[in-house]
Amino acid sequence: SRGRALVQHIRKRAIIDLYHMEPDLMIRYTEKYGPLDWRHPAAHALYWAQRGVERGLDRATERTQGDYDFTNTDRLVVQSIQELYRSGRVYYDINNPDFYLTLQHEDFIPTYGNILDEIAARSEFDADRRAYSALRAGYENFMMDAIMFLYRRGQVELAEEYRIKLLTWDKANINDPERVFKLSLPLDEFVRFQIRDDERHTNPTTARGQINGALYSAFLDGLGARNQETFVRNYTFAREFHKIYTETQAFNTAVSRAGPEGQVEGRMEVVHRDFEEHAARVLSVLIQQMSDPATGVQRGAIMYQGAPISLQARTYRILAEGWMYESIRRGDPETAEAQFNMWFPPPAGMELFIEQLEAQRAEDAERADMEQR
Repeated sequence: SRGRALVQHIRKRAIIDLYHMEPDLMIRYTEKYGPLDWRHPAAHALYWAQRGVERGLDRATERTQGDYDFTNTDRLVVQSIQELYRSGRVYYDINNPDFYLTLQHEDFIPTYGNILDEIAARSEFDADRRAYSALRAGYENFMMDAIMFLYRRGQVELAEEYRIKLLTWDKANINDPERVFKLSLPLDEFVRFQIRDDERHTNPTTARGQINGALYSAFLDGLGARNQETFVRNYTFAREFHKIYTETQAFNTAVSRAGPEGQVEGRMEVVHRDFEEHAARVLSVLIQQMSDPATGVQRGAIMYQGAPISLQARTYRILAEGWMYESIRRGDPETAEAQFNMWFPPPAGMELFIEQLEAQRAEDAERADMEQR
């Protein structure tokens, strides 16, 4: 239609004239690196860093090679890919502005390895076989976190495949005498070793991966498959890991910032300090991914209806304020509420729960303010 063509033209002009970006490069980088979400800042960091590398390569000659710093610019590319893996799935509900969540994006795991040789070829620091290279060390740390995340998420075969790949990698640093021992451990033991002996439970990336991975498995393999044992095991693990991390790392400091709902977020608070609030946000995202309001098939309702009452209440609040309810309302406004509540019945005592939640948030905000003082 003419209206759609006009909107597409305006979007194109905004990209070119306002943001000074090139649509053909955006498409090429998406094909090369993975499903870039242009709402994520790391997608833009990747775009401008890689664009800088390519423009520099076009201008560099043997005489001017030293004028172009490919190493540090390539590091921006690598760091962007790392961040896209850690938080590349962006969920923002325009109907509920307080809802914002980022989750791991496993599609970017192989990207780092795929471009490693290309980047190393331009780096003087990786031109020889040194005992240690920051580029290679970064790749190993990245892959170890990815292996632990995939394992916790339940993708055990893929995690094992990456463990073997890392163990047999012929370009690994040779400065760590325990490297082969650690990677030779069976996958279960390797993950436990990383968390316990290497104390990676204090690492924000590991914490986010272990908590979110366990929640994915709890909801998809547990609630979604009506397997209560799997749900309880993974949900309990996520809760305990969250407790250890937040008590030791997510404390308030002078640089703490205000969150979207007014609560104070600690300097290393990579997940919501309230575990059930974070779990409800993850569950609401998975419900919306697995539901199709247009056809009335609500597969996400199976997960919702199998959840504990307190988790149901928090999840209902998110869904009812956001995209899910609005999608149903657009299909049939007159019966939207009844249809929504059929699939996602509000738990008993919902009004009392909301009052208690608001009171708890006010108390937490007051305590956080006292800690900062």
